[in-house]
Amino acid sequence: MLRLTASRLSAVRAATSTRRAACSTAAPRDAARDVLDATRRLLASIAAQDLAAYRRLCVSDLTSFEPEARGHCIVGLDFHEYYFGLDKGGLYAGHETLLDARVRLLGEDEDAAVVSYVRLLQLGAETRSFEETRVWERRKRPGSGKKAEEEE
Repeated sequence: MLRLTASRLSAVRAATSTRRAACSTAAPRDAARDVLDATRRLLASIAAQDLAAYRRLCVSDLTSFEPEARGHCIVGLDFHEYYFGLDKGGLYAGHETLLDARVRLLGEDEDAAVVSYVRLLQLGAETRSFEETRVWERRKRPGSGKKAEEEE
């Protein structure tokens, strides 16, 4: 299983219904698709306020720079988990599309990847655009000796 090790999340969260994103030639198609799928699942967990799914995709010591943090580096999940408890009142209901996705696999075993994309959020007649970059890493589940994707 891919786990988010660092991210740059945007201030607005929305329901994820994504269009197929293009992958760069820098990564094999299947591995790049896995990274994009994990990214979509992460965005969907945020939109659905599914904290359990979010925790499964993120490591507890992730770091991020986000608009909500006003330029400060955030370490850990506590900052992010706060937003799951807020009453959104339909604020984040919208249609989301990922565009121009690029995946770059890293490391000898390609156990890490950087994905960058533009996320369009349509809220009624208004469309907002967010440029995002995420770093993913395959990690072993504690005590199993196996990578998480081998267990599922």
